[in-house]
Amino acid sequence: MKKLSTDTLIEMLEKIDENSKEETLKSLNHLPEYYLNVKLSDHLYEDGYGFEIEKPTREVARELDIETLGDDKFIDEVMRKRIRNGRVDLVVMTKEKRSIRHIIELKIGAGEADAKFDVDRLVWFSRFSKKKSMLRSFYIFSTSKGRETVHNTIERIENSFMDDSYNDNVTLKYDSFLSGKASTREKSEGKEVSIVVLEIKVEPSQ
Repeated sequence: MKKLSTDTLIEMLEKIDENSKEETLKSLNHLPEYYLNVKLSDHLYEDGYGFEIEKPTREVARELDIETLGDDKFIDEVMRKRIRNGRVDLVVMTKEKRSIRHIIELKIGAGEADAKFDVDRLVWFSRFSKKKSMLRSFYIFSTSKGRETVHNTIERIENSFMDDSYNDNVTLKYDSFLSGKASTREKSEGKEVSIVVLEIKVEPSQ
């Protein structure tokens, strides 16, 4: 079982991107999130992982032995509802014991506000889980926006954590690649499509 990292996820996504051109004749930013979710799950299984798709956040919290479930004072009511009633796109598990290793959110064409919200929730799970592997989680998205725009968006999200004394131990790093197929969506037709993998790491509290 390979260690799950930005690099290994990029390798998997490049294969998915290549195959999707023939399977669907559409660009990845024109396909439903579920397509990417299922295809990525297949690759994770081949690499020795188990998985669950669209797992309720309450179940995730319970299996991570998180008891607070949004009762802490550092989150607002919107985030509290999403923690209690939402779902996690892809939960990566050990194949035999079905123990949670990482959680992954996948989005098609994520805007900055949505991205920040999803990253905040990933940070929350990492912070309250006692599992060492859960200190790293991943946010994957496709976009037809340019690389500079993507970089600036991620930089602003990271800076928002640095300015927050409660979350100043959060670091982000990312990698991306250009899809082999230009956008087939009407609003962005012909534009290059980037697939971005963002790794969110929470340093353990001292």
